Amino acid sequence: MDQLLTGFFFAFGLVIGSFLNVVILRYNTGKSIQGRSACFSCGNTLRAHHLIPLFSFLFQRGRCAFCSSKISWQYPVVELCMGLLFMFSSVVFGGIGLVLLALILVATSLCVVIFVYDLRHKIIPDGIVFSFMALGFIMLLLRHSAPLNTTAMLVNLISAFGVFFFFFALWFLSKGSWMGFGDAKLAFAIGLFLPWSDNISAIVFSFWFGAVFGLALMAYERLMHRHRTHSLQSELPFAPFMIIAFFLVLFTSLNVMELFTL
Repeated sequence: MDQLLTGFFFAFGLVIGSFLNVVILRYNTGKSIQGRSACFSCGNTLRAHHLIPLFSFLFQRGRCAFCSSKISWQYPVVELCMGLLFMFSSVVFGGIGLVLLALILVATSLCVVIFVYDLRHKIIPDGIVFSFMALGFIMLLLRHSAPLNTTAMLVNLISAFGVFFFFFALWFLSKGSWMGFGDAKLAFAIGLFLPWSDNISAIVFSFWFGAVFGLALMAYERLMHRHRTHSLQSELPFAPFMIIAFFLVLFTSLNVMELFTL
């Protein structure tokens, strides 16, 4: 029964991933998310069997069924990631109740949209991050309401504002060259959604991930003798590192301070 339920959440995640691909591609373009999907190259409207999450991409070998043009790897990667994230969520949080599990699944979906959208456009869409904030406030209230613990709620809220103002200061002092204002809003949403200690851990891990990736990218480009090289001041979207760190802490409750006491 547990395996059947896990499989259901994986399949459900694949379907949600397919929908999120539409949201990512059409958000802020003026196009409705309700329209039929079509090939970007030939314009032919895709049929139902062309839109089976993950499997259609594999069966068609990553090409359009009409014109054989290549299909972006974004589609299967997002679908597979959503399937795995929904499956992990059902396993890790299956016993906390349907309401909290639903909040986590929706937050996971919003984070994946932010992740990919920031990679594509180097901007975090306000509508998505504000929705994440709203979920964070709901999670904050539910976390400390049974029984009511106003002190813990206040500490959690202060930590969320603390990380927001930290990112805001980086954005303001650098005039946007170190950090974007959208990153500050995302940090606030994460701070609301996670307990205060997990919130701090997620922020620290995001900087570690960003630094490791930046150094690895610089080393790779120098090794390959690329003409275009990056530095630590290069414009790299930071939201993906924040999202990865958020997922790490969300699923494992890994506390950064515990790493120094091992």
